[in-house]
Amino acid sequence: MKKFIIIFLLLGLICGCVRVSERYTPDGGVAYSIKCAGSINSWDRCYNKAGDLCKYKGYEILEKEETPSRSVMNQPTTSMERIMVIRCK
Repeated sequence: MKKFIIIFLLLGLICGCVRVSERYTPDGGVAYSIKCAGSINSWDRCYNKAGDLCKYKGYEILEKEETPSRSVMNQPTTSMERIMVIRCK
């Protein structure tokens, strides 16, 4: 059972996903925080999601950060967590 849980958690880290949450800028404008986690995701997935959100209007990158993901049950990981905050033009 313990092996099953570890495998399940590791698969989640490897596969990753792209999540979007709405934020507000200091001037009251709408921004989007795009999180692209997992070892198979790259900045391209974040850029594609930004394009999907803003369509033909384009977007401005307000913030961009890349950090190693947290290890699960003291197991080393090579997965990265990427966060990009954008505002549609």
